[in-house]
Amino acid sequence: MKLKAANKQANKNLQNKDSSAPAVMEPKPVKRKNTTLTFQINTILYNTIQNIISSLHTSQDFTYVSASDFIRKALNAYKDGMELTELDEKGEKINTSLRVDQSLKDFYSNLPDRMRSKLIERSIRTYIKNKQ
Repeated sequence: MKLKAANKQANKNLQNKDSSAPAVMEPKPVKRKNTTLTFQINTILYNTIQNIISSLHTSQDFTYVSASDFIRKALNAYKDGMELTELDEKGEKINTSLRVDQSLKDFYSNLPDRMRSKLIERSIRTYIKNKQ
């Protein structure tokens, strides 16, 4: 019993000494504001993106991790000045969403409301054509 009491007292003394030392402040992790974009995309175009990624992965090219990553890079290319040369196509649409940073969200918000999906599709088709 005396040994346990002595250990407790020693721990309290160490804690008191540590509390008098100046506190070391750790840097806060930088928070990146990611937001989600939800839009409709042509089903055939989305399948094409997935086939391209699957083909690249088969050849050990992991430039694009997922379809969302591919779409994100196509939007960034359009934002950076890529000229749209491809037209949109009619067909079934599916809803998809992707996480983007604030600058890409602001760019998307500045696109005309009723043309956003068409512009995204055109940018993806142009991006595909330029990458081949």
